[in-house]
Amino acid sequence: MNINDKLTQDLAKAVEQVIEGKEENIEEAFMRLPSTVIGTDLFVLQRDLKDFMYSQMKNRDFNPKQFDDMIKRMEKIKKSAKKFNKASDMGPEFKYRSN
Repeated sequence: MNINDKLTQDLAKAVEQVIEGKEENIEEAFMRLPSTVIGTDLFVLQRDLKDFMYSQMKNRDFNPKQFDDMIKRMEKIKKSAKKFNKASDMGPEFKYRSN
């Protein structure tokens, strides 16, 4: 089963539960990354991931330490995310403005 089939099945199951009135508690909350993380850590990770991808496309050696480092940075970025219940709860540090 491919990922699209799995997603379609999950969606169909969720729709069926809503129709039958068995839906799980739907959480209205959302998460955001601080703008400083977007402008620094995420930007640098994007560049490094792109460089890594191109090096693999050029048949260069796979460097597991480099790959593990990117995973650790992704985990750090993930931990910096904050959950909000309303947009009005977000501080200015979570409202990214591109230049």
